[in-house]
Amino acid sequence: MKKRTEYCGLITEAYIGQEITIKGWINRRRDLGGLIFIHLRDREGIMQVVFNQEKNAELFALAESMRHEYIIEVTGKVVLREEDQVNPNIGTGTIELEVTEAAILAKAKTPPFT
Repeated sequence: MKKRTEYCGLITEAYIGQEITIKGWINRRRDLGGLIFIHLRDREGIMQVVFNQEKNAELFALAESMRHEYIIEVTGKVVLREEDQVNPNIGTGTIELEVTEAAILAKAKTPPFT
């Protein structure tokens, strides 16, 4: 386990290009084939993290096993989202984390409702 460098909701565009480590609960997960997007939630907010199969197949396989409410730790580089990918519904909607390391800290049973 690594030490958290920042809370999800406190990451801003000032972090672009930096490597950070965040931890939290999986709030939302979207699998788009070669990309998996996860909204990671902690006490300060939500940050989108991206697993890319072309960049790291082993990490992508780990991400495929991740489910809603799992607690995970991810390390990666903060990057600016493309203009058409900006999410105005979350405070960190202009940036995302390209994952280079990940670990499942705790698994959760599927909730009866979301």
